[in-house]
Amino acid sequence: MNKLFILLAVIAVMSIYVYNAQSQTNSNLPDLIDQSIVTIKPSAGSSSGFKLTNTPTTLTSVLGEPKSIDNIHSEQDDKRYDVYTYEDASFYFDADKLVSTSINSSSIIVSFNGQNHIRVGDNISSLQDIFPNSYNLMKDGQLFVNFKTSNGIATDEAILFEYKANGVITNIII
Repeated sequence: MNKLFILLAVIAVMSIYVYNAQSQTNSNLPDLIDQSIVTIKPSAGSSSGFKLTNTPTTLTSVLGEPKSIDNIHSEQDDKRYDVYTYEDASFYFDADKLVSTSINSSSIIVSFNGQNHIRVGDNISSLQDIFPNSYNLMKDGQLFVNFKTSNGIATDEAILFEYKANGVITNIII
């Protein structure tokens, strides 16, 4: 009976140790989100939004006609991109697939699952409850939230929130 009690106590202590070690390990990794939960839409008006998997046609139906649509060549990638430039954001497409966007105005909202609306001008602390691991890892005016595959594996793609020393978000790059 005494040996059983000691064995159970050792198992309980080891379980607590493993759980704490796992919790610390997970807190040292950025949060992972699925691209499908991210929606971009104007602050005023439209209830519909642009999903990261949508085409340029959907983008223009949500945000309206851009100031310009340019076809640029990236020497780094040796590819051509269509750039939809708005007053407050730029969207880069490769064969009608969004590859990057830069939002620099509060007139565009980024939301996650239709809630947790974030925009330029908000305080970076507003991301603490939404992305706690990434928030704890932020530094040098940047907070990264990585995307994941359908299998839950981190990808090289991320959302970058840039912020000033006073905590105000100045740019959202996807």
